Amino acid sequence: MGDWIFEWWPDGRTGTYVALLLTAVSLWVWHRLMKRMQRHAVEEFSVTRLLLQAANIPAIMVITASGLRVALGSWPENMALGPWIKLVDLISLFGLLLLLGELLFALGVDYWLKHRHGTEIPSIFNQLVKSILYLIVGLSLVSTTWRVDITPLLTTSAVFTMVIGLALQDVLGSLFAGLAVHISPPFRIGDWINTGTQRGKVVESNWRAITLRTLDNQYITIPNNDVAKKELVNLTPPSGRYGQNLIVGIDYDISPTLVEEVLLRACAGLEKVLRRPTPKVFLEAFDDFSMRYRVRYWIDDYAHAGDIASELNTRVWFGLRRHHCHIPCPVREIIQRPPQQGQREIIRARLRLLDRVDFLAGVNREARVYLAKHAEVKEFEKGEKVCVQGTPGDEFYIVVSGEVGVFLRDQSTDHQIAVLGAGEFFGEMSLLTGEPRSATIRALRDTSLLSVSKAMLQPLLVAHQELAEPISQALASRRQAIDAKQKEAADAASEPGSSPTADEGAAVRQSRLLSAIRSFFGL
Repeated sequence: MGDWIFEWWPDGRTGTYVALLLTAVSLWVWHRLMKRMQRHAVEEFSVTRLLLQAANIPAIMVITASGLRVALGSWPENMALGPWIKLVDLISLFGLLLLLGELLFALGVDYWLKHRHGTEIPSIFNQLVKSILYLIVGLSLVSTTWRVDITPLLTTSAVFTMVIGLALQDVLGSLFAGLAVHISPPFRIGDWINTGTQRGKVVESNWRAITLRTLDNQYITIPNNDVAKKELVNLTPPSGRYGQNLIVGIDYDISPTLVEEVLLRACAGLEKVLRRPTPKVFLEAFDDFSMRYRVRYWIDDYAHAGDIASELNTRVWFGLRRHHCHIPCPVREIIQRPPQQGQREIIRARLRLLDRVDFLAGVNREARVYLAKHAEVKEFEKGEKVCVQGTPGDEFYIVVSGEVGVFLRDQSTDHQIAVLGAGEFFGEMSLLTGEPRSATIRALRDTSLLSVSKAMLQPLLVAHQELAEPISQALASRRQAIDAKQKEAADAASEPGSSPTADEGAAVRQSRLLSAIRSFFGL
């Protein structure tokens, strides 16, 4: 600190108060400057941000030491403050060297090596090198400025060393365990690991401990010596794909082939489940109440493993329920209602739905009761596709509850054109003629559908072939009405040409549909 400052600086208490006041103001200005500059340095790897973070503590040390030096220098020389002044000068000099060192480390290691070249340098080595260098610089300054012989400090007695070692055995254990972990690292920053009791993503690893962020977004700190003693499983594979398992028990009466098909279809219906590697189903064991299946599937984002598993469980439940695959459990159920009465109520409810289908108006009641008994109720999850445009199908559906959307594909995009609610139906052309699906039907919320398949309708038509004609007539009228509405919407101002009359068109259409129905059902 130059003596020219004290040529005009006030002496005594006044100078001390002024120096301390200026020091406080300088620290406040530095604090405000830091906050303002950090607010503008919004980039994650900003050089300005790195330099500010590195210079913060050394700058505070230099400002404080300089203020104290000016305050002490304002007192008369006979106050014997020489040792204190020398100590403050030492702190100020060490602060300047620390400032220079932190700036060099920030530029050389954090920016140049880590950011520019992507070199992974564990923080434990960074901190260890800093500590050794600063210790050497500090001892050198004490030796040159205070003329202190530091040899006794380097040759401490064995008893003192033993006491220090015993007092710091946990700290030293964590330090050397951290060095061992980083010399042959079983994980990297960003890996998901399982320590046996904890599972999380490694967000920090230093000389004392590692920090994990769990799936619940909680931060857990585990000492390095505990990590070195435990069996650690690295859940992050080199390929970046995480294997997951879903365990489900199915009734013994269900064919394993059918169960495998349902489970694989559920996996294929989720976009977050990877197509490669292909999901697999394993029949693992025959348990007391069920056959145990394991579904092996793959994801690429472990942070959402719980959400994906929940969605897959929901999709599996709906798929198993549609195919009448029971998931047994050791529970006894007591049914007090007579079964026949419940069955009659179900038949009546299904008949009310079938009565609303126009092309079944010519079918007698006995035939409709037959369909009501053999029809199946299938449940679909919100967002699940019932059928896909252009694919073959032989089922007809009536909406029991919920809603479905009708989507038409235009190039690569599906556009919703209609919403069908309870009592409305779709899929009659595929049921009666085997035509491909003309639209994609997707459940807009959890939906129950009454399904009538070709296998259910064929025995009825074979036994009563006269039903084909009224069905084809009703179907032709329905199709003509739909086509007329579509044509009117597309070209309301078109002029009539030489096309057949409405009656001739209906007759031709009815004849074509009747022929298709007879061919499809082998009548």
